Amino acid sequence: MKVEPPVKKRSAQKDRPRRPGRPKADTGDQRLRLLDSAATLFGQHGIAATSIAAIARDAKVTPALVHYYFGSRDALVDALVEERIRPLIDTATATPDLASGDPRTLLHAFVTTFATLMMAHPWLPPLYVREVLSEGGQLRERIIGGIAMPVAKRLAAALAGARKQKRLPSDLDPRLLVVSVMALVLFPLAAMPIWKRVFNVSTLRPRQLIDHTLALIDHGIALP
Repeated sequence: MKVEPPVKKRSAQKDRPRRPGRPKADTGDQRLRLLDSAATLFGQHGIAATSIAAIARDAKVTPALVHYYFGSRDALVDALVEERIRPLIDTATATPDLASGDPRTLLHAFVTTFATLMMAHPWLPPLYVREVLSEGGQLRERIIGGIAMPVAKRLAAALAGARKQKRLPSDLDPRLLVVSVMALVLFPLAAMPIWKRVFNVSTLRPRQLIDHTLALIDHGIALP
């Protein structure tokens, strides 16, 4: 007599829907995609106008995962500052030539380093304009107080030292010079979609903008 093998009963545990909790796989990649999507959408639309659902949709995950990884939109903004913006600025300001006492070397390094940085991360210029420069921007205190202020003061102090040594024209205010040079780098990139249409320019090589800005500095400041 042939004996049939016993039929295995399906585990009730397998039939049970998976409870919310840690995702099974792709954990790190999903979190990185959420930060990427948040950076892009915040730059395009502003933080206040960007919903968690929109970020999740752009990252191709569920809104629940945004809450899982970050807890809230404020925490997501904090993570963006600490994990994306601060490391970029820290890396840029570590450029040795930014500590130079020679104003030409310092200004050339500043323009080259920060223009390259912003072109490599096109979400950064519009985000800075929307959320730092604009009144009520949600990143103003985070960026100005925690990141930008030490950099600006350091550059202004180096330029002040150069002026004292007569290596910089005496009628230039080192503080305003930092503001002017930053504007020369930031605003052409933030306004790129507009002036590309105005002047019918379809492409722009990073070196073009850098060389143009350096020429403006060299000829406009009349460095000795």
